[in-house]
Amino acid sequence: MSETLSDDPVRLLTADEVASFRSDGWARLVRLVDASVADRMLAGARSLIDKGTDFEAYQDYKHPARDDGIEPFRSVAYSPNMARNIQLLTGRDLPVRLWADTVACKHPVGSKFGAAATRWHQDLPHYPHDRVGHTAIWLALDEVTPERGAMRFLTGSRREGPLGKVFGNDEPDLLDRYPELAERYPSSEPLHLQAGDATCHHGLTVHGAPENSAGVPRWSFIFTYIPDDVLYTGAPYHLTDGAGLIANEAFDSSWFPIVGVKP
Repeated sequence: MSETLSDDPVRLLTADEVASFRSDGWARLVRLVDASVADRMLAGARSLIDKGTDFEAYQDYKHPARDDGIEPFRSVAYSPNMARNIQLLTGRDLPVRLWADTVACKHPVGSKFGAAATRWHQDLPHYPHDRVGHTAIWLALDEVTPERGAMRFLTGSRREGPLGKVFGNDEPDLLDRYPELAERYPSSEPLHLQAGDATCHHGLTVHGAPENSAGVPRWSFIFTYIPDDVLYTGAPYHLTDGAGLIANEAFDSSWFPIVGVKP
């Protein structure tokens, strides 16, 4: 663990960014954190990733902020400004809980861990949450060109409501299952992000990403939140199994800490 940052590393969102999220279900957040902070996170991510887990779409290392207290991941994920940003995005002036934090590396096609495309999906149907509120922040730790597999969003698709889970690569994704979605909701333009830039998206926004064809890894820190009025449904899920949660009550566990105060 390195030294905790003395200043809040996350900036507050603008009214235009909040309005874009409310309208489209996602928003681009230029320089959410300073590039110097992202550079420190990238160095930390590179040291962590080989200790993590291999998936079909990327390698990841779970909870460097919550479980390991690694800086500057912890200062970013526990940021008071970030908690306020989630309140602004959700429109709920409630305590904010950290749902998960993950370092993710999407390797280029043809490498040892050459990653598949991230299939079109929604986040919320996979989680044991009784209502909307889940909000994901995807922070670029290095330059992310469209060729590196930058995420894309179906703008406005959260209005469809939950469309079901997406499983392995041999199963249909949401555009296979509901091809009319592509006609109703335009895909965002391929994004080009710099270190410290981010996107945020609603738990029901349909999103995905192509393969990384750039020949170099795509590095990101994904940290996600829920307002404290979201209740646990009781359904089994790997992030909640063993947390001692009670069905139809809040996620009152150290596994899902309230953020926005100095850790």
